[in-house]
Amino acid sequence: MMQLCEVDSATAACIDGGLAFRIAETKCRFCLHEAACRLWLDSDEGPRVPPDFCPNAEFFRLCQISDKINKH
Repeated sequence: MMQLCEVDSATAACIDGGLAFRIAETKCRFCLHEAACRLWLDSDEGPRVPPDFCPNAEFFRLCQISDKINKH
């Protein structure tokens, strides 16, 4: 999901000293929306925004915004 949402993993890993990334990883492992996530990941769309059902959507959006700000 991070790839499709164009989340910069280096940015994600730096937030809160890496703790936010570990929390996101744990949320993903125990997510109750696995079937919806698989369908979303398997669709043929290009880069996208994180879906609302994703427990990490807000974190991923933050990393996208931070990444775009850092490039300018």
